[in-house]
Amino acid sequence: MSLQNSLHKDERSTPNNIWPFRSSCGIITILLVLLAAAPLCHSYDDHTSDVSYTREGSINLGGLIPLHLYDSSSQSCGDLLDLGSLKKVEAMVYAIDQINSDSAILPNVTIGFEIRDTCSNTAVALGESLNFLPSHIPEACRTGEPCPVKKPVVGVVGAQRSSSSKQAAILFGLHHLPQVSFLSTSDELSNAETFPYFTRVVGPDRFQVKAMIDIILHYKWKYISFLNSDDTYGRSAQQQFTALAAENDICVGITHTISLASDADDYDDLMDELLGMQKSKHATVVILFVHLEMVKNIFSAASRMKAERKLIWIGSDGWGNYGEMAIEGNEEVAVGSFTVIPSSETLPDFNSYFRSLTPAASDNPWLPVFLNHYGACSTPDDCENSTLRAIDSDLTSHETLVMDAVYAFAYALHSMCRAQCGEPVEDCATCLNLSADSGELVDYLLSTSFDSLVNGRVSFMENGDVSGRYTIKNLQKFDDGYKFVQVGEWNDDVTSETVIGQLVPWYIEVDDATGAPISVCSLPCEPGERRHVIPDNPCCWECIKCQPFEIVINNNMECSSCWDLKHVPFVSRGYMYPNYNFTECIDTRPDLLNYEIAFLSIFIFVFLCWCVFVITILYHDYHRGNALIKESSGNLQMKCLCRKCMTQVWIQSQNETTTCVSNKNRHLPLKSGP
Repeated sequence: MSLQNSLHKDERSTPNNIWPFRSSCGIITILLVLLAAAPLCHSYDDHTSDVSYTREGSINLGGLIPLHLYDSSSQSCGDLLDLGSLKKVEAMVYAIDQINSDSAILPNVTIGFEIRDTCSNTAVALGESLNFLPSHIPEACRTGEPCPVKKPVVGVVGAQRSSSSKQAAILFGLHHLPQVSFLSTSDELSNAETFPYFTRVVGPDRFQVKAMIDIILHYKWKYISFLNSDDTYGRSAQQQFTALAAENDICVGITHTISLASDADDYDDLMDELLGMQKSKHATVVILFVHLEMVKNIFSAASRMKAERKLIWIGSDGWGNYGEMAIEGNEEVAVGSFTVIPSSETLPDFNSYFRSLTPAASDNPWLPVFLNHYGACSTPDDCENSTLRAIDSDLTSHETLVMDAVYAFAYALHSMCRAQCGEPVEDCATCLNLSADSGELVDYLLSTSFDSLVNGRVSFMENGDVSGRYTIKNLQKFDDGYKFVQVGEWNDDVTSETVIGQLVPWYIEVDDATGAPISVCSLPCEPGERRHVIPDNPCCWECIKCQPFEIVINNNMECSSCWDLKHVPFVSRGYMYPNYNFTECIDTRPDLLNYEIAFLSIFIFVFLCWCVFVITILYHDYHRGNALIKESSGNLQMKCLCRKCMTQVWIQSQNETTTCVSNKNRHLPLKSGP
C-alpha cells in the first residue's frame, strides 16, 4: 500500500474523526445539506420510498439507480424510464450472482444487495441514501412493529447523476462508506479532499469535453453555443468547455444555464435567441450538457419554433445515454445530432439472462411494472410468466459499467480479506474489519485493478477517477425511422486528431470547401477586404474594403499600399498594383524586349524581307514579257521595291531595348517617274 493510501487510512480509520475536512466550510456544507434534505426524505409516496430490491448476504452492497423520472408538480416519482434503467438494476444482481458462484473471488462469502430507486432526483437520492447508514432506523421499527436486524452495507454502487452522487458522497463521507458510481461524470467529484470516499468507473467530464472539442475542430467550427444544467454536472462542464475552447481559438457565443424550474416560455425565449444567432451570425452548433427532461423541453421548444434542420446539436451523456428516448416526438428537430457517451460493451450472456426474467422467478419489484408499461402484459397481476424478450434490444444501456462497479468492490474486498485474514482465505466475512467508520475498504478500492467482463482494464487514479473512453453517435434518418449510429470513438489513452471514423449525412446546408455545415460568427472577407475585429470577440468581425492600390496583410487585418513598399525602386512605385487575390504587389509596366530577343527579331524579319525580295525579282524576271511591265521603267520598278524593303528594315532597327516591338506597317509614298 502506498504512503498516500496509508495516510488516508489513518485519517479514515479513526472513529472520532468525523471527516478530514481542510476547512470549516465542509462541516457547514454537510449540515446545510442534511437540514435541507430532512423534510424531503419522507415526502415521497409510500409505494416509492418503501420499495427496494433486497437480498441479504454475509456482506451487503447498496445500489442507487434511477428507474423513474421526477414529477416536480406532484413532488414524487413520475414516469418510468426506458428498459435501460431496469437493465442496470438486473446488471448489479447478475454481477453479484456471478461473483457468489466464483470460488476464486471471496470464497465462502455471499454478497447481498439492497437496491433503491433515486427517481432521477437529488433529494430523493439523498433520502434513499439514508437507508444505507448503520445508524438508520427503518420506518417500521419506529411504529413498534417487529424490526428485522440486517447486516450493514459496506459500500454503495451509484448514483447515476452527478448531483445525486455529490449529495450521497457528502452523507456517506460522514460514515466512511465507500461509493463507486457507474455514470456520475462531474469534475467536481474528482476532488479527493472533499470526496475521499467517492470513486467511479466512468471518466470525468473533462475528458468528455475534450472529445467534444475534437469534434468541433474536426469540422472546423469556430462559433458555438453552450447550454448546461444548473447543477454540479452542468456548471463544471461549462467551466471546462469555456477554458478549453479559448485554448483552441473557439468562441462561445451563448452560454445559458437551465434550471429545472424553467417553464415553456423560458425555453421558447432560449430557442428564439439560438435561431437569431443562426440567422445573423451563421452559428449552427449547440452543445447540450443537460439532463433528459431538459433536452426534451429544448427539442419541444425547437419544434414549436419551426427549427427543423436548422441547428446541429452535440449532446452529453446526460441525455445521450437514453438514445432515441431523448428525441421521441421531435426527431426532425434533432436529426443530425451528435452524442458523446461513455464507452461500454454489451454482454451477450447477460442479455439472455435479462430477456428470460419473469416475475414468477424474480423478486425484482419493478419487473412487473416495466412489463406492463411496455406492453408485455395487460396488467401487473397478469405478468407472472411474461418475459422481456419481445421488448428488449441489444443496445447497451451502460449496464456493464454497473457490473464493473460491483466487481471493483468484490476485488477490493478480496484484497482486504487476504491482507487481514491471511492465506488460504476461507471465510472473509467473519474476520474482515467492516465495522462502521472503519474506512479501510476505500484504500483497497483505490489500489484495485482488474479486467472487466467486456470493457477492458479498470484501474483507479489516486483521486478515484478512471481515464475517459467515449463512443460518438449520430442521429440519422432511415426508411424505418430515426436511429443513433456510431460514427466514431475517443480514447484519452490514444492520441488521434480524427475522432469521426466515417462520413456522416448532413441535413442542413453544407460548405463546399469543407463538405460540412459552417458554424461561425462572421463569414470570410472577400479579396481586397480587411477584417475589423469586434472588441472582446476574436471570432466576429466586419469587412472593410481596401483601396484599389492596397493589399491585405497581417492575417487579413490590415491594408498596405503597394506604392509605399520600401524595397520597390522609386521609379517603379507608380506601376505597382495588387494581384488578383490582393495578397502581393506586382509590377504592371509593359514587358520590354532584351538585346537578344531584339536582334533575333530583326534578323528574322530581314531574312523574310530578303526572301520576299528574291521571290519578287524572280517573278519579275519570269514575267518580263508582260505588256504592263514592258511599259514601266525597269529602274523605277527596282527602286520602288528596294526602298520599300529597306524602309521596313529601318523601322524594326529602331526597336532597341527601351522600345516595344511595333506591329504596324508604315507605307511611304512612291516618287513619280521622270
